[in-house]
Amino acid sequence: MKKYFQLSALSYALLFANTAFAITVPTGIWSIDNVTIGKTTFSEIQKLYGPSTVYKIGKEEEADENICYVYSKAKNSVFLIFESGVMGGNERDITGFELSFHNVHRDCTPTAIDITNLSTRNGVRLNQNISDFKNLLPLKFKKSGSELIYTGLEKRYMTEEELKKTRAAWPDAATTYFDVTITIKANFINNRLSDFYVHKIESY
Repeated sequence: MKKYFQLSALSYALLFANTAFAITVPTGIWSIDNVTIGKTTFSEIQKLYGPSTVYKIGKEEEADENICYVYSKAKNSVFLIFESGVMGGNERDITGFELSFHNVHRDCTPTAIDITNLSTRNGVRLNQNISDFKNLLPLKFKKSGSELIYTGLEKRYMTEEELKKTRAAWPDAATTYFDVTITIKANFINNRLSDFYVHKIESY
């Protein structure tokens, strides 16, 4: 006996859509340790690394905010900064993070967690050589001095659950995808990664 099935119009649209937009940035780059851009909140981060002061990046009322941690051992220090803002929602999901040998922000909170060897889920870490870095992130970077910079605008189709929530909140909305704005910066000293910054915002 032959069995037939029929996809709902929504499921079919999503299935077709996911083949239309290609995301070129490896998804592992959005996660470091147990933290993921767009999912982990400031409060969850502070439970992981310890309480920390939240600073505004700028004087505007809706300026982005960050929290910064530092781990020091002997004469060496590593800094870990997380960003959020209006686009992070009421819960302040993070929109970016930075891992660095340099204190590029204001006062950072000491953490007992050893962040020296942290890496993104796809393997990017400090002190990595430029060749290994590019193999992990095969993107078209622009070079500015010792810094590699990638900026891009991609599209990600909503999951069926996201689409239902969007339709419930905005019944007249016709869009089925998010615009994804991406910034990645990597600074190298003597061919070794000394500062890494990644930022992603999804909007519709």
